[in-house]
Amino acid sequence: MQTQSYQIAIGSDSRKITEFLSRDGQLLLPFPELICNTEKAVDELIDVVGMAS
Repeated sequence: MQTQSYQIAIGSDSRKITEFLSRDGQLLLPFPELICNTEKAVDELIDVVGMAS
């Protein structure tokens, strides 16, 4: 099994994160669509479970 290494940002990293996002903010554009799709999927799941019970 291969392990992955993760980095966790702490409060002192906020300036670096801000600089990164100001340069590469386009990377965040897919997230609102993912959130909306997830919300729709959860709503559908709730409807199906509600009808089944």
